[in-house]
Amino acid sequence: MEIQWYPGHMAKTAKILKNNIKKIDIVLELADARIPESSRNPDLEELIRNKDRILVLTKTDLADGKTTQKWLEWYKKKNIVAIPVVSTTSKGISNLLETINNKKDEITDNNYRKIIKAIVVGIPNIGKSTLINQLARTSKAKTGSKPGVTRGTQWITINRFIRLLDTPGILWPKIEDKKRAVKLAFIGSIKDEILDIQALAIELLKYLRNNDKNRLIERFKLDCVPENYYELLESIGRTRGCLQPGNRVDILRTAGIVLEEFRKGKLGKISLETPEEFDS
Repeated sequence: MEIQWYPGHMAKTAKILKNNIKKIDIVLELADARIPESSRNPDLEELIRNKDRILVLTKTDLADGKTTQKWLEWYKKKNIVAIPVVSTTSKGISNLLETINNKKDEITDNNYRKIIKAIVVGIPNIGKSTLINQLARTSKAKTGSKPGVTRGTQWITINRFIRLLDTPGILWPKIEDKKRAVKLAFIGSIKDEILDIQALAIELLKYLRNNDKNRLIERFKLDCVPENYYELLESIGRTRGCLQPGNRVDILRTAGIVLEEFRKGKLGKISLETPEEFDS
């Protein structure tokens, strides 16, 4: 499942980052708490160079809490400042603001304390605009549940000490790691229109069946979890009434339901990777 989805606005964003990085004091790098490492763009290392960085773990309300705590401890050992947030409820926002504000004393211009200029970066559909609106306490940035909502850059004033540069989500031109590509597709960072939705839903069902099949039984009111994943998808379609003429299951509609319910947290708090997988 090699995925190549690199629209023109992403290439433009990379260029904007290169041109503006000298003006930036702090980089707020966003990662999805369900896949913290897989949702970090490897190309950002070169783009943001040696700037101060705060790793913001978004959507922690959708991830397993114990696993998120393991990630926070893992990043701390690596001397990476990581802050968990729930942008939709403002949980963790005050901690993030305090961390940014603590940088004021380090950022001076001719002994004069200046405005902190931060940039918000991350992959598509990671929650950048939602986070910015919570920080600014107003709806200044466009939000949406699909990747590619933010297409341009804009400076947003948070308070008299902090200004943020919002940028569109940016992937890397070629995602060759199949496992990583699938996880990015699970969380909606890649447009569904370019994916095989049926195959993607089956991959997600494989993960859920192997890790907690009772979750599937309870959520989709199944009598059992079939060994065959296509049959499992059909069973879910029947319990949800996704039927076509002739009592046939609408597989594509069912696949969409499975993915949507995972993305919205209706299947429970689920983390798709752990720190142990990334220890060499």
